[in-house]
Amino acid sequence: FEMSYFINKNIGPLIIVVANVIPIMFFVLGGGLEETNPYRLAGKLFGIIGAITLSLNFVISTRTRFIDRLFWGMNRAYIIHHILGAIALVLLLFHPLTLVIPYLSFSARAALNFLIPIPLSSNLSNWYGLTSLVIMLVLLFLTFFASLNYQLWLTTHKLLGIPLIFALLHVITTSSDTTSNSLLRFYLFGWIITAICCYIYRTLFGKYLVQTTKYKI
Repeated sequence: FEMSYFINKNIGPLIIVVANVIPIMFFVLGGGLEETNPYRLAGKLFGIIGAITLSLNFVISTRTRFIDRLFWGMNRAYIIHHILGAIALVLLLFHPLTLVIPYLSFSARAALNFLIPIPLSSNLSNWYGLTSLVIMLVLLFLTFFASLNYQLWLTTHKLLGIPLIFALLHVITTSSDTTSNSLLRFYLFGWIITAICCYIYRTLFGKYLVQTTKYKI
């Protein structure tokens, strides 16, 4: 009975955990652990879990009745939304920072060229990833630390779908496990596309699609 109550009470967080465990299983089954460099291995896992966590955050942001029931109240959903956002940011920040470490053994120039490929056409995937991360960092900095009025703060929040689109382009074009591992590839695609749909539903067309209740204060 206690276990059943615990699962029922924490079904939302448990779904988040399972959603992040599944791609790790796909990664392992696809031979991901054959990667001998620990930094590259960690970087790949940071990217995978970061992308899923970010996508889940967009799903929670829809604030539907289903989300309300899943997390036993919107207040709890908001708290988890905030925590997930911070976790996703850290994971996605460490994704390139750990992947670049092996390049430092060759030269600082090689490491810099990995992070900022020149010319742009030499590695579009990395440019998509870098663009996604930079936009997200700027917007989240403005969201959490800058003293903005509400309308401007709301605008920065609405723009968070842009890094998500660049993240999808990064996953599509990268030559990594997401290329050779079909299960992992489609799982990531599924979550990111779901997140983009949630962004379109709530942020871009929420005025027309989301039912609201008018009230006076």
